[in-house]
Amino acid sequence: MSHTIFVTKCLVFGGLLTLVGVFYLGVMIFTWDWAAWPVLLLFFIPALLFFGMAYLKEYWF
Repeated sequence: MSHTIFVTKCLVFGGLLTLVGVFYLGVMIFTWDWAAWPVLLLFFIPALLFFGMAYLKEYWF
């Protein structure tokens, strides 16, 4: 897989996961259901990993 294709895929997946996480955060704020905060980890942690992989591949490897 090409270098730029990998970075692009990581950025796209990270961006999509971030958008879904922000949507769920908005739903939590709107419904005031703070018991569901662990669901945010299912989206923000993988998004951070994808962004981290893109950063490492672009600038370090």
